[in-house]
Amino acid sequence: MAELRSSSDLAVGQSGVFATRDFQVGDVILAEESPVWTLAPIDAQERGSILSQLIGCHTKKEQVLDALPSPPSKITAVGKWKGMLLAAATFSFHCGAPAKINSDDALEARRSKLIQFYHPSLDESSSLSQEGKEAVDLARSVLQWCQHARHVVPESSLGKWASSGSDDEVLVQVMLIWAFNAFEGGRMYEMACRVNHNCNPNALSVVDDVTENKGTMVFKALAPIRAGQEITQSYLGLAIYADRTVRRQRLRQFKHFVCVCQRCLSDPDVAHSIPCPSCHVRSHGGMLEEDIQYDDDKAVHYSIPTPNKQGNDITFQCGTCATVGIPNREQMLLTKVSDKVAARVFSSSTSENITIKDTDVQEAVDQQLFQLSSSILGARHWTTNLMLVQILDRQLANLHSKLLLQDQDQMEDVDWETEVAEAIDSLERIWAFVDGLKLQLHPGHLLSSQVIGVARTLIATFSDEKSQKYASEHWISRIVNHAKQFEPEAVNKVIAALSVAWQRHGNSNNTAEMASTAGALNEEDEEMDQTTNKRAKKM
Repeated sequence: MAELRSSSDLAVGQSGVFATRDFQVGDVILAEESPVWTLAPIDAQERGSILSQLIGCHTKKEQVLDALPSPPSKITAVGKWKGMLLAAATFSFHCGAPAKINSDDALEARRSKLIQFYHPSLDESSSLSQEGKEAVDLARSVLQWCQHARHVVPESSLGKWASSGSDDEVLVQVMLIWAFNAFEGGRMYEMACRVNHNCNPNALSVVDDVTENKGTMVFKALAPIRAGQEITQSYLGLAIYADRTVRRQRLRQFKHFVCVCQRCLSDPDVAHSIPCPSCHVRSHGGMLEEDIQYDDDKAVHYSIPTPNKQGNDITFQCGTCATVGIPNREQMLLTKVSDKVAARVFSSSTSENITIKDTDVQEAVDQQLFQLSSSILGARHWTTNLMLVQILDRQLANLHSKLLLQDQDQMEDVDWETEVAEAIDSLERIWAFVDGLKLQLHPGHLLSSQVIGVARTLIATFSDEKSQKYASEHWISRIVNHAKQFEPEAVNKVIAALSVAWQRHGNSNNTAEMASTAGALNEEDEEMDQTTNKRAKKM
């Protein structure tokens, strides 16, 4: 149903995966039962054996990257450096010393299959891109670190590979292959790892980590795909909803290439929309008037950037007054706010930065960043909306915990109408933002859990038929088709229960009934949490 092809016309890479027949939305394009290699520990026992090759590991750390020794102080890409080190240590552990792989045909065959994955050439005379050179330099710095006896146990497999002379280049290749190809958990799939990136992908990857098909990688079509069309995925995770500059920065940082997809080269950068500086004059502090910030009346005029013909710069233009460009002061503020939000939003879903552990501090930081984003960049900017996602997630979690504790005093202390109204307003705003990006990725990809959370709170809190039908018909109906095509069975069971819950709970309006309803829905929700398949990430 899909095949690998080489082409000089590809936006990313030297080869890609192409459809061999037509696909409709939700169709399975390809499925791979297991990775051909896994360049990271797969369980606690393997983790211990792999880390035992290194000196100075913090073995009690929960996350394996946190357990690894720190890189030299000059290294800024700490997460990438540690990931490369882990890939090299895992490869060495599985292969044994170089002499073993050279005498074992099966091991040599596995190594050869791994080396066939794309990686920058190590030939110094080759014309590498700047991004490729940076990746090679980083991998070589890991190798140099491994060659010191104070860092790596000399008699370990990693120690022998690192000091083996010509064979040590294999470690550099392995680290680059991990950096350019691996999915989360170091998984290397023969076809899936060769599916190129696009900032508006036509396929979604899901890896099963919990059922009897554990380890299976599945790609499904997000849009109709014609035979002969390239299959693409996103390497960006949550950053797919960010603006062009942020997307390109993260792809260069983590995947070592500059994206030249249509969304980056020519499409209006809707995620970067800001209230027009000419139509809506800011205060001396650069702040927008409150009615402009929130745009409740949908009367704000927005300036949307569009890349130039070369794709290396953007120009803001208002769709109403046709003003081109924004003042330098606004541009500086925009960049500062965007950088602050990116550091917060993306570090909360990865290990690239130290996350804030105190929940109260997290909440305060998120509120401050949301207010900063909305007051300077407005309601349609990606920073405002991704901060609002974090705030909404925390609000729904707090409401659900109060319902599930079945503490009558706590439930009576909550102004449920105000809380639920605020949650609905936030969800409406985020949904409108995501829908406005016109991605092939359905808004439910980001917001299914929030939709379920709002509907569950409505149904558990209000017994009147109007409110409960609103939860089903206005919210759950938006994600039903998406869930059937892309979400696992447990999620669909929760959605089915919420769709008809109003028919079962329409007679009472007391806190005991609220708690009972919440508890019944929570049993299904726990099953969803335990069995939800992970969306595969290439970051």
